[in-house]
This record gives sequence, structure tokens and C-alpha cells, in this order.
Amino acid sequence: MNGSTQPERLEKLLTAADDGLTARMLWFWPEPTVFELAEKTPGTAWAITALDRLRELDLKPADPPCSIFVPLTAAGRAAMRQFGREMQAQRINAGGLLRSAFGKARGAALRISLTLEWLWWCAKDDFAMPPTEISVAAFEAAAALLDEYLLPMAERVFGDAAATGNERNAATLARWIMAKRPGEIHVRDPALRIADRRAD
Repeated sequence: MNGSTQPERLEKLLTAADDGLTARMLWFWPEPTVFELAEKTPGTAWAITALDRLRELDLKPADPPCSIFVPLTAAGRAAMRQFGREMQAQRINAGGLLRSAFGKARGAALRISLTLEWLWWCAKDDFAMPPTEISVAAFEAAAALLDEYLLPMAERVFGDAAATGNERNAATLARWIMAKRPGEIHVRDPALRIADRRAD
């Protein structure tokens, strides 16, 4: 499941009591990029063929239904142990919602690593059997995604979206000042008013 919203709508959610819900989400708030027209068509046919490998799996439902276990390899468990300790250390110095996000990071990395392992299998052109374990490569890729991108994104969301309108406006004006480096600022400066309107 995925979706999008505006920072103003998140304010009430992120300033409410922390029940662990927001820490379970994977947040994205990237900087805007310059618009470009695509030069190549997406590989839709290849993607459909790859994902059809999942749909066409001949998995007989158990009666009663039961889980299919796909464990980490020994090297993957060692990587998870190290990652879990790193998240514990960062959690100590974090506060609020970000503290909860660090607490949920280990589980998120495990779920992402399983997803990656199956996606990698889907993308193969051979007749390899479905994965029966999560490799260290999959877990390390998931841990890097969290550590280098998803957790910094969560920090940005929790910091910016939870701020009041006045605080966001002040931050926008501060970024404008840092970018333009004006020698002096006047309240009646048209450029300043443009920046202020963008903050709204």
C-alpha cells in the first residue's frame, strides 16, 4: 500500500500520541527534480513477465493455512545482528517519533530483504527455484536502504511535517536567505514577499 499527502495534513497525525503507527511507515520526501521528458519507454512487458513468476507459482494451500518460512542465512543473521546494534545505538540519541522509527528499523530491514530476495528471483531469466532463504546480500541492501535513505527521510518528515505553519514559513525564508545571500533584507523587498508566498 502506498499513498501521498501534504505536510499540513500530517501535522495532526505526527503531533498526536506516539502509538507506533507512523514509525512502521516508510517515508519519502525527496527534493524536487528538474522535469525531463523520458527518452525510453518503460520495460512494462519485461516487468509483467517477471512478476508473473510470482503469480504462476504452484503453491498448494495448506489446510489449515500456515506460514512459509524463509529464514536468513548464517551470514545474513550476523548482518542483522550488527544492524540491530547500530539501530539501538542511534535510538539512544534520538527522540520522539524518530526514536520509534529506529526501534522498528530492524524489522523493516528484514521485511524489505525478503521482498528484495523474491524480486531478484523474479528478474532472473533462468529456471531457478524460488528462494528458500534470505541472502546476506539482500539483507545488507535492505539495511543500506534504511540507513542511507529511508531513516533520513523519516527524520525529515517528522521534523518538517510536525512543525507549525509559522515554523515552516521561517524555514523556507531561511533557505531563501542561504541561497541568495543578500547583503541586506527589507520587508518590502518583492523577492522576499515571493519567498514568503512560496512558504504559504
